[in-house]
Amino acid sequence: MTTMRIDRSVLAITIAVAVESLLSGCAHSSRPDATSAGAPKPQAGPPVTLALDENTTAALAPTRDAYIAQACAGAHGDPQVAALFEKACRAGDGDGCTKLGVIDMCGAGVAKDVKAAMSMFENACALSNEDGCQHQAFGLIGDHLGRRDLPRGIALFDRRCSKGSARACASLATILSVFPEKATPALTYFDKACTLGQDDACANVAVIEVNGLGDHKPNPERALKFAKVACDRKNAFACGILGMMYVRGMGVAEDAIAGVKLLTSSCEANEPAGCGYLAVCYYEGRGVARDEAKAAELFRKACDGGNGQACRALGELATPDSNKQAAPTR
Repeated sequence: MTTMRIDRSVLAITIAVAVESLLSGCAHSSRPDATSAGAPKPQAGPPVTLALDENTTAALAPTRDAYIAQACAGAHGDPQVAALFEKACRAGDGDGCTKLGVIDMCGAGVAKDVKAAMSMFENACALSNEDGCQHQAFGLIGDHLGRRDLPRGIALFDRRCSKGSARACASLATILSVFPEKATPALTYFDKACTLGQDDACANVAVIEVNGLGDHKPNPERALKFAKVACDRKNAFACGILGMMYVRGMGVAEDAIAGVKLLTSSCEANEPAGCGYLAVCYYEGRGVARDEAKAAELFRKACDGGNGQACRALGELATPDSNKQAAPTR
């Protein structure tokens, strides 16, 4: 199973730069859990609670929907396959329980049965299957498996995080970062996931620190540390953030040429945010010669990669000059 992804179009963590939230926050699928000596140390945070009301439900819906779409994207099965996974589960194989749960949850080749899916994920988690625990926790929080229990879902993520699961730490951080008032605990969990080796979590700390979230004020110097940690480990999104910081002189002396180099490597790795901000550099002539055609090409690549702000910028570039806004910048 792929890990939960903080999609840029879903999570409202944005960097206030050219073309508004061009480098809006996110994290991708993670690497396997592994302690990282280079990451800044996490800070302790208070216990986490979320009030279950209509606003919370509405705020969590996009994250839940993105999770389900990702989980079901590669799901496939049929009654015979399901029977084999059920046999494996009954024999105590946690991965078999999880795979059967995904088939039931997604209706992959069998009738959709969310209650059976939750039961399978619970069994898998009881057998210490990490994927099963992830599915169970998201089911409790997202209410897509017919049994919402927000405190229990948060507690499950927290417990797995405390036992060293970077994915659980990052997943809980993703959920909390939807709520600006939860910026401090979100950072705590992202910090820990980063320390446990999840590069995207390091990048997400950088995003929050460079932009601020809720009452948490921007801290560009700390953002720089986290972005460097992940970029040094070849995380394309983090390199895009770091490049933007060099171009804008945020937490570091302005060096547009160095920034463009980082953004180019990010874009060459097919990171939409890196392509988008590199396009801004070409449009503005920062660190490179101004080239509107090249900017449009890069905005197109970012747009095709799912960056909505780049799509808007591309549209503005195609607008006749008489109606065009001043530029796709602040």
